[in-house]
Amino acid sequence: MKIKLINLLFLYLLSSNYIFPQFLNEKKFATPIEHVIVIVKENRSFDHYFGKFKGADGATKAKLSNGAVIDLKHADKNIDADKIKIGWGASTTAYNNGNMDGFDKVEGIGIDETFCQYDSTDLPNYYIYANNYALCDKFFTPTHGPSFPNHLYLIAGHAFGAVGNPEDPNSSIENKYLDYMYPWGWAAPSRITVATLSGNRITPQFDCPTIIDKIKEKGLTWKEFCPILKWTFPSNVEYKYSRFGCIKHIYESNEFKTNVHNIDQFDNIFKSQGLANYTIITNTFAIPKEYQSLASMFLEKGTILPQTSEHPPLGTCEGEDFTVMIINSIMNSQYWEKCAIFIFWDDYGGFYDHVPPPQIDSYGLGIRVPCLIISPWVKKGIKSTIFEFASVNKFIKSVFNTNGFLSSRDSLANDMISCFDFTQTPLPKTILPTHCTFPNEVEESKEMKLPDKLILNQNFPNPFNSSTTIDFVLPKSDYVTLKIYDELGREIRTIINNIYLNAGYYPIRFEAGNLASGVYYYRLITKDYKEEKKMVILK
Repeated sequence: MKIKLINLLFLYLLSSNYIFPQFLNEKKFATPIEHVIVIVKENRSFDHYFGKFKGADGATKAKLSNGAVIDLKHADKNIDADKIKIGWGASTTAYNNGNMDGFDKVEGIGIDETFCQYDSTDLPNYYIYANNYALCDKFFTPTHGPSFPNHLYLIAGHAFGAVGNPEDPNSSIENKYLDYMYPWGWAAPSRITVATLSGNRITPQFDCPTIIDKIKEKGLTWKEFCPILKWTFPSNVEYKYSRFGCIKHIYESNEFKTNVHNIDQFDNIFKSQGLANYTIITNTFAIPKEYQSLASMFLEKGTILPQTSEHPPLGTCEGEDFTVMIINSIMNSQYWEKCAIFIFWDDYGGFYDHVPPPQIDSYGLGIRVPCLIISPWVKKGIKSTIFEFASVNKFIKSVFNTNGFLSSRDSLANDMISCFDFTQTPLPKTILPTHCTFPNEVEESKEMKLPDKLILNQNFPNPFNSSTTIDFVLPKSDYVTLKIYDELGREIRTIINNIYLNAGYYPIRFEAGNLASGVYYYRLITKDYKEEKKMVILK
């Protein structure tokens, strides 16, 4: 009788969620991380984006092949993509046996386009993320090739020998735009092939284990968000521009229909279906400028070509805004404290970078790109361990306890779990404003008229329980610091730490977290301004 009562009690506790969630977590997850989000952006080098980030291994000058040193000029808002070159030949020429002085020897490049960089006025939110969470300044692409092989390394651990992007080398100029319509892999005709290091061309239609298979073996879930476009010519067809379209058993599976969503549907899917254990968000759809008008004629009515990849000639602002909106959604959800978000760029885009990539095999590593890590559990600051795309997969193996490795690259890579501390007080959320207007949302926008002097507004709501918004208006670009203090004057939070921000309006969400009820102060400091206001937490 006693045994039956004990059994009944145990079943009751399971059904009452007293034991089961903890048991489930211990069974599947080795850390607090239950959701890994990978956001892959397009074609930017580290020095091009973060060469001016304080404390990082960045450069503001570049070496030329003749020994001269030049300044990296401030990059234009929209860069002429025809004057920057990528690919195996361009990358290895720029690399020049580790001297990193061959960028000017790449045929057809423009000096102003190749040797340029942005700063925090152009990328304010990326700089704030780097300040509040982690920025990796030794994160390299897997290969000297362009986007396609790098993405294969990310999903499969190798690229089947590929070193180029899929194309039909025999296409006429008149029909070239048709090739850009086809996604990578099994949906494209077999005439579209990819170059290999051996000099042969292969059809990019493969089959092998992927990171998805490793995740599914543990009973975990996945989703991908990528462009999905409907074309009316040459026939009515919908294409998914998915990383996994090259992998036969995934492309032919029902999950390819149910788990791969349009990139602009992230928020809707997230709110209706929740967050998968593994989410990858990519946008490698890029039609050259000269074909865009023609291509738009054959898209389903109302469709706008994707604008948020940051692939030149697209600007950076729309892409940064899109990333911010995804991260804001996650931070405002119940998933935040169980997440690790990785944001990185899929190749160097032809832009200068001064750090020589280690050559671990015949394929790479390739030229350095930025990588941001955003999580309540990441250790703040610059991470200078050598990482590559395989390091993300190794992190997934560590937190999800997956079986085996995809390749020797994954097994030998440094694990990005070294960037995390699961015993620290969780880092607070950083809810950021967007700075651009998406063309499919508003046709015309009027610039906000800025005041003559800086304005720090009273936080709202105040008093507050869990979160409030602190907003300020910068009349001109300036270095900005925003910190929180307790009644005794002790600094307890740094929201913005001496970041150079563009003129504009900044509504910043502040999360109280585990702060006790009481009176606190927020202080805004610029070069010529300092103001402090009081706020009250009531719990």
